[in-house]
Amino acid sequence: MAGYTRQASANITTGSVIDADDFNDEYNQIQSAFNASTGHTHDGTAAEGAPITKVGPSQDLVITASVVRPKTNNTLDLGTTSLNFKDAFFDGTVRTDILTVDETSTLTGNVSMGGTLAVTGNTTVGGTLGVTGQTTVQNLTVGGTFSGSVPASSLTGTLPANQITVITQNMDSDDVSEGSSNQYHTAARARSAISVGAGLSYDSSTGVITNTNPSAATVNNATITIAAGSNLTGGGSFTTNQSSNQTITLNASAAASPGNGLITISAGSGLTGGGSFYVNQSGNSTITLNNSATATSFNSVGSLGVGNVIPGTSATGTYTHSAGSNYSGSTISFGGTAGSGTWKCLSPAQIVQTYNYNDNPTVTTNATRPGLYQRIS
Repeated sequence: MAGYTRQASANITTGSVIDADDFNDEYNQIQSAFNASTGHTHDGTAAEGAPITKVGPSQDLVITASVVRPKTNNTLDLGTTSLNFKDAFFDGTVRTDILTVDETSTLTGNVSMGGTLAVTGNTTVGGTLGVTGQTTVQNLTVGGTFSGSVPASSLTGTLPANQITVITQNMDSDDVSEGSSNQYHTAARARSAISVGAGLSYDSSTGVITNTNPSAATVNNATITIAAGSNLTGGGSFTTNQSSNQTITLNASAAASPGNGLITISAGSGLTGGGSFYVNQSGNSTITLNNSATATSFNSVGSLGVGNVIPGTSATGTYTHSAGSNYSGSTISFGGTAGSGTWKCLSPAQIVQTYNYNDNPTVTTNATRPGLYQRIS
């Protein structure tokens, strides 16, 4: 590069003869120093001029060996909205009060946010997005794995169902950590939490609950069996509460002695006792069948009793019970003793009573008929 140095300083002096060549050499050197391509460089070396450290009409841009800065804070723009710089390369830290990115950008390194990150458009994160502070999200689509926990106490606002996009994954309870108190539901755990009281049995392996008490049909519908004894064939059974007729036939066997077959009445289910008799026996036989399904003592559940309606104190009244209805034992007289608990009327009992007041004491009782009752509680 051509800087400017004096060419004829020894000739151009006061009192000396100055030739045109001296001036011509000086002007040629000045012309070379200001040549557009090969002129002086302002690099601070000899004849090249001092470095230019301030630029602009008011020297607003200052350039040093390590800093390019404005002369006054916050006065210079870098480019304009219509005249942009092309690319910028930084190897250190870029600090700015406001960053506006109006085109697609790619961040390959880590980004740390100390304040609030507001995103109004779509944001795609190809790697791991780690959030440790408060985050406000309007639409969140997760295509990979969502890890971590969000405590319910940290959630604020409303999350409409139509703004949730769920990417279906093949997940089961093995993919989620189980707590110590709020545990997963399993069939085995549900079954092990069930217990039953008296009269029931429970199989926790199958979840089946079985009633071990005698059913109402067993208690109230005993089976009576008439069996063929010696010298007889046939026989059969019937239940006390069956709805249809039952025919039981006893036949004399071929080898039987004519006219003296043995008849046996056996206790069926829900009964005990029974006995046998011959057709032509000379004496009487007593055969007793007892209800064994429940207790048979008086005033015990399942016991039967013949009772009368206990008269009330009305002036005139008809006290009639209905078959199939339940009545308090205190309203029924069993052999002069009032019952307790509750009794079911199997056969109605009634009594008609007329009572006159003290000025004409008269008591009239007629049409008395006892009924059959069963203790149910």
